Amino acid sequence: MSATRDRINTFFKYKDLLRELVVRDVKLKYRRSFLGYVWSILNPLLIMLVMTLVFSQMFQRGIENFPVYLLTGQALFDFMNNATHMSMYSVLDNGALIKKIYVPKYIFTLSKVTSSLIDLIFSMGALILVMLITRAPFSPYLLFRCIFLYVVWDSSFQQQMYFSEISSTFTMQSLLHGCM
Repeated sequence: MSATRDRINTFFKYKDLLRELVVRDVKLKYRRSFLGYVWSILNPLLIMLVMTLVFSQMFQRGIENFPVYLLTGQALFDFMNNATHMSMYSVLDNGALIKKIYVPKYIFTLSKVTSSLIDLIFSMGALILVMLITRAPFSPYLLFRCIFLYVVWDSSFQQQMYFSEISSTFTMQSLLHGCM
């Protein structure tokens, strides 16, 4: 119980750093983009449009609300993929800051997963747009998606903590073997 309380207190102590790291990641992602944040909505829509045309026309499957199903799965897959890819080297990329001052390493991984969550929220905006266009029914079960998103975010963070430790361990081992 005491260890959990210490972790929560440490998290709140570094919440400002976490916010700054997330803002930095989001700004860096769209810094050189012409469309900026609009691209976060347009990209899933364009991919969904192409895949819907290909799978609906070529395979002649009559799946009701297929674009909604496709975009939902694509958004969650992209979230997990981006969160994994970005946080694998989050500790190594911020090694200079870790060497200068004490910062819990999980803050860097948490910032990468949280910035991926922001991209997922933009994709959910595209999903709502597709649901309006296709006249897919809105139901109270959509509220459970928010709970599901939290569970996915939390499990993603826990997985990324493990993967970032593995990647930093393998990088250090390869550096040591290269020096010998």
